Amino acid sequence: MVRVKRTPEGGLCRRCYNARRHEMCGSCGKQKVPSTRTATGEPLCVHCARPKRRCAGCGRIDHIKATSDVGELCQRCYNAPQRRCGQCGTDAPIAIRAHAGTTDLCHRCASTPEKVCGICMQSHPVHTHWPLGPVCQRCYRAAVNHPRRCAQCSTDRALIGKNSAADPICGPCAGSKVGYECRVCGKGGPHHFAQTCHRCSIIRLTRELLTGPHGSSVPAGLEPLPDYLADRGQPQSTLRWLSKPTTSALLGSLALIDEPLSHSALDQCPPSWGRHHLREVLIDAELLPARDEPIERLGTWITETAAALPAHQSALIGPYGHWAILRRARRRSRRRRFTHAAADAARNRIRTAITLLDHLDENEWTISDLTQSKLDAWTDGQRRRTNNIAGFIGWLTQRGLAQNLSITRYTYPPPSQTGDEHDHHRTIAALLSGDTPADLPTRVAGLLVLLYGARLSQLQNLTTSSLKRRKTRRYITLARHPIELPDRLADLIDVLARQATNNPNAYTRDGRGHYLLPGSRAHHPLHPTTLSRKLTAAGVPSRISRNHALLALGTDLPAAVLATQLGLSTATTTGWAKLAQRDYTAYLHSRE
Repeated sequence: MVRVKRTPEGGLCRRCYNARRHEMCGSCGKQKVPSTRTATGEPLCVHCARPKRRCAGCGRIDHIKATSDVGELCQRCYNAPQRRCGQCGTDAPIAIRAHAGTTDLCHRCASTPEKVCGICMQSHPVHTHWPLGPVCQRCYRAAVNHPRRCAQCSTDRALIGKNSAADPICGPCAGSKVGYECRVCGKGGPHHFAQTCHRCSIIRLTRELLTGPHGSSVPAGLEPLPDYLADRGQPQSTLRWLSKPTTSALLGSLALIDEPLSHSALDQCPPSWGRHHLREVLIDAELLPARDEPIERLGTWITETAAALPAHQSALIGPYGHWAILRRARRRSRRRRFTHAAADAARNRIRTAITLLDHLDENEWTISDLTQSKLDAWTDGQRRRTNNIAGFIGWLTQRGLAQNLSITRYTYPPPSQTGDEHDHHRTIAALLSGDTPADLPTRVAGLLVLLYGARLSQLQNLTTSSLKRRKTRRYITLARHPIELPDRLADLIDVLARQATNNPNAYTRDGRGHYLLPGSRAHHPLHPTTLSRKLTAAGVPSRISRNHALLALGTDLPAAVLATQLGLSTATTTGWAKLAQRDYTAYLHSRE
């Protein structure tokens, strides 16, 4: 063993020398070799001594690990040097550098020694040393994240010591300077900034982002946002979101806008998915009014997309998007709900029109040079491209911008996959009996798809107000008219409704009740994509299962009744009836 320190008792190796130098960090409370000391002489470990600033690599606000040519880097962006380990001989990032005759050690060879944890009394790698003894990482996090009442001072703190009666006590009562208390609010718990709890760190970070580089106060209309974010959801998740460069840029942009907070003011921020999430947060905080998000987001997208195009393309795409696509979407939203899927379809039609204009530019043609043969060669029999460009060609023709052009939309063939009838019935029985690992919301959603051919967008927006009861009969409304439920399915839906009512995050913004299928975000339903994955995992592929259900319903019900109950068009239900070869004679006789 190489001697690195001479003492009156004899020489010390590196490990024993560092063990003697360990002191309790004045910020995190871990037993570490001091990296620096505060003005009052309290030791700080290397982690707490590093400031939290914006990383030049990822843009997050985090502890600065090192300074490179590009600027200050956090631990994520800093790449530790790779050298040959002096113990195992492998080339790996070095955890302990050679010093005074010692060799470089990789993370595997420099592993933390295992000791019996003073809380769980099991042998684990030591995470820190408290007055009660060595503590593993799991017990350390549990004690810090969940403060409890101290047996000596009756204060809610992290209990890191024990008294003479072996009762858990806090740090100050155990003679330690570290009490894991927030210096702002005085409450115990984990810290983000130095000696600042998560809640107070969220308020501090939000205010710093909203005040901007030269501001001194939070902009008007955003004053309640820091406190709302501090009390919303999981604090650690909120801190990660605030530390992202996209969020920092969005909040900084809001601070620089010299107008009252509004949806149009938020639209001036850089376009990104982060802007959509920030809008939802501001609506949840009641700082912005709720709006028809698919429609309004489509209008903003059209404006920004047209502005990014060359002038000659923007002169066509802008009016086409606003006066043809968006105008038709607003008319549709008055009759029925305009979904995000419908908005995506509208975007695809605009993207196809841009693709056609790019094709004309590549060949140095103008719109007036477009002929029927050139258009047919560009579509090349592609069904999706042909159907998406048909509206744009019609719009050009109506305005005299193109002549002698025509395009015929392809009709979609009838569904070719309807599933096996025995498998269909077997899946229904399994979902009713609970003989499946799927949770209750997935079981109910699967049964509504298998029995009534419900669309995922309909299931997504089911609330407790969609359920009706008349004496002993129970109903659910998928479209405009209620559908009577069988008893076994109605019992499952009643249990699901009680769970939703007891979930405050399932409450709808418009006061329609509680979502039967709530999502992970408060006041939002489960996303159709997530619901589709859950149904597929439960053995209910949504498209095939819905095809089989509509085929069976088309056999038993006339098209008009089916359209009214399920919210489908008469043309769609008539197609299903023809596919099922429906004969209405029996139904007419039953009405007499």
